[in-house]
Amino acid sequence: MPLSGCRAAAALALAVVVVAGVAARPDDDGEEFHERLTVRPLPAGHVLLHFDFNMTTERPLDPNDEHYRLFPKSIGQIITKYQVAEFDIRLTQGRWRYSTWGTPILDAPSGAQLLAWIEANSSVVLVASRLEDAPSCANAADIRADHRWAGVQQTLSGVLCASLQQIGTDIHTSHPPSTVFPPLSDDIGSARLHYGVLPREVVCTENTTPWAKLLPCRTRAGLGSLISPLDLHDSSYHSMGITVFSERAGTGRRRWVARFTLSAVLDPVYRSNTKQWTLKSLISHVPSVASCSPVSSSCTLIADSSLVGPYGGTLTPRPDAVPSSSIGGVATYSLQGSQVDLAFSSPNRVPAAPAPPVLVQRHVTGRGLQSGGICVTVVNTRPAAQTVAVYDTLPWYFRVYYHTLALTINGSSLALPGTTRFRPARHSGTPNTIEMQFDLPAHSTALITFQFEKVFLPIKDFPPDVSRGFDLGPAVVRCLPNGPRLYTESLVVLFPGPDMSMPFNVIAFTSTFLAFFFGTMFNTLYRHPTELANRVRGGIVIKLIRRVSARLSAGVRRVLGRSAPTGTGEKDKDA
Repeated sequence: MPLSGCRAAAALALAVVVVAGVAARPDDDGEEFHERLTVRPLPAGHVLLHFDFNMTTERPLDPNDEHYRLFPKSIGQIITKYQVAEFDIRLTQGRWRYSTWGTPILDAPSGAQLLAWIEANSSVVLVASRLEDAPSCANAADIRADHRWAGVQQTLSGVLCASLQQIGTDIHTSHPPSTVFPPLSDDIGSARLHYGVLPREVVCTENTTPWAKLLPCRTRAGLGSLISPLDLHDSSYHSMGITVFSERAGTGRRRWVARFTLSAVLDPVYRSNTKQWTLKSLISHVPSVASCSPVSSSCTLIADSSLVGPYGGTLTPRPDAVPSSSIGGVATYSLQGSQVDLAFSSPNRVPAAPAPPVLVQRHVTGRGLQSGGICVTVVNTRPAAQTVAVYDTLPWYFRVYYHTLALTINGSSLALPGTTRFRPARHSGTPNTIEMQFDLPAHSTALITFQFEKVFLPIKDFPPDVSRGFDLGPAVVRCLPNGPRLYTESLVVLFPGPDMSMPFNVIAFTSTFLAFFFGTMFNTLYRHPTELANRVRGGIVIKLIRRVSARLSAGVRRVLGRSAPTGTGEKDKDA
């Protein structure tokens, strides 16, 4: 057979193999990619940009499967390796101003938050030494769940370049009820919720870059091209997250959803000293405007047009559709095959954003470094009563006095509801947890207070910056049954810590004292006067001075010698 014929046969065989492989695979395996950008003007001239990227797949996730088209492979490996039914991670810098900006699109506390529903079955064999510590099957299941929980932390830390492994399995980990953190999956089976928060986690561009690399087109096409770390992190508030859950698709198969979200509150008045802005001016480091990704099934730009019309604001270009909404007008732009550079002129008088159902706040009470208290304030902003669920955690080094737990509504003390639950902390282990659910009347204010004592800590348990204090994660408040979830502020509590400057002072004083003592004793014991005399005698300057002084002395003597005989003869003659 000629060489050209061999090449043609090989090419034909390769084409048959490729076509057979494509035919054997289902049509994209139900994988889809949807992207959406929501733009919302806020009071005081701020602008909210909320990016939402959804990747779905109907393929059953297999740990041995190496083919992923749109769904992130690293996310699929986390789901299969650690038996995760659902997880949610948030990295946030700043705090959402509920009283000014209203209810956020997605709630998140300051710092890092990780939620994971993890199965505790025995499909994964653990190390034998760990199973020996389990006296019962229940404890063995908890050990397996904690082992997987630690694995999820470490894996996500590597994926997002964060320090989530500091959450651990004890000090910062708790198991809140589903009333506060309801799952998004319609079926999580026997999975148990693990919750951890790091209020001091710093979010920067090193987290945004690996987060954006998990998108199908990264930041090269679609709405992902508008993600500029320099612009988004130079904002009053920014939050990025990944939510993965499963649901029943229309085809009847189980579908996995990976939702990547990023929110940023920008201030065009601070940047350009004007209330007129465009997407190009808000994100100045991006060369292009909003466009559609070549692999996306839908691409939408949504703008809140509630300020247009009676308030004097203008929005260009004209939207494709303006459906009615309970929170005002919403302008929808389809970016399929087109590019849009949204422009908005803010009115002089911007109305206040609709307040959330409740406003929450938390602060530390008491004085001194030995004891104190916590006060959680919940304000009902609605003209109707609401059912509120509160969840709060404190690390083990806060010894909580649960007999001081009290509920006060409008200044009147009430008995604790029957749904109140609390769990004391274990030394160097799980934190204190408080769960409470009660009815809050219309336009009422509830105060939840309790006292605590600070545990004496050894020096090894203190952070490097002792004078700053210890951080407390936020309390979580949710309006039942389907209301939003709100977070309080993160607190900093001072502890009676050791004086870290004392070692330096002791070392400096001891070193100075030893230097003076050693120098004096060395000069006294080992130096002799002859050494100093020899050293002085041999000096060039000393020799020169001595020679000059010797000549001067000789000259003076000669002068005195000449005048001495004349004076003597005159005296003899007179005599």
